[in-house]
Amino acid sequence: MIITISQIVLVLSIIGILFILIKKVPILLTYPRYTLEGKSFVKDIANKISRAKKSIKSNNFFDKILIPKTEKLLRKTKISLLKLDNFLSKRSDKLRNKIKKKEEDKKEEDNMI
Repeated sequence: MIITISQIVLVLSIIGILFILIKKVPILLTYPRYTLEGKSFVKDIANKISRAKKSIKSNNFFDKILIPKTEKLLRKTKISLLKLDNFLSKRSDKLRNKIKKKEEDKKEEDNMI
């Protein structure tokens, strides 16, 4: 049943994609085509990266924004993990005590019989 439903969804999805492609391809073909001869995407990306690095260095991004927020996040994470550890240790102690108590009760019943 689930396989049939998933197959139907897959077929409908493929039909929808084909419908959109058939409808949009003629529109895309009307756009003018540009050659990429005069452009270098690698240089553009390198320039953008270097500008981003300069802006980060000039704004002291790491010192003023990123480091305090990271420290705060790490402190909160540490506290949460310590609380979780404490909860789990208490829980395991309770379970251990229950098991011991059951074993003792069982021994007492066996001794009475």
